[in-house]
Amino acid sequence: MPPVTGDAPGQDLARVVRKIPGESWTPEQRRRAAARAPEDAAYLREAFQRIGSQADAATASEIHERASQGDLLALAAIDDLSAIPAESALGLAEALEDSIHKKIADAESGSFGHGGPDLPHTLAIINHWHSTVARWNVLADFLRNPAVLADQQQDLLGFLARSGARLTNKVREQFLDVVG
Repeated sequence: MPPVTGDAPGQDLARVVRKIPGESWTPEQRRRAAARAPEDAAYLREAFQRIGSQADAATASEIHERASQGDLLALAAIDDLSAIPAESALGLAEALEDSIHKKIADAESGSFGHGGPDLPHTLAIINHWHSTVARWNVLADFLRNPAVLADQQQDLLGFLARSGARLTNKVREQFLDVVG
């Protein structure tokens, strides 16, 4: 297949690629996915890199490097946030923190964006697995802010409900006034 450079068809094809079960890909198909990824539109590139990174160490390294630089699009190429290097977790946590502050400011000005990845939920997952780079304060601020819509908070609240027993007392205490 020739490179797909348009954003709309790239996003559509990326959804198809993500639906293919991981065990369906042979090592050779994974290497081909990694090799073609740089030629495709961004979202399709991430989908192919996600597949290819399991067979190509250079692709995995590139994804982690981009993540360490705060490239949030790299999230789409990461299979397991618990397994990323600390530098990647730090870069993503910093970028997510900045994006969540912007999301709060947008809500306060009456602007509500929908769609895309759930940034607060993603930061909570990174915080959970990489406690040395955790940014819990911004998540507490996000939940405390009355301008933020409840549906924007839903996935984060669900994560906290499911993971609460595994969080430290210090982290849980940050959310007491949110629920109390």
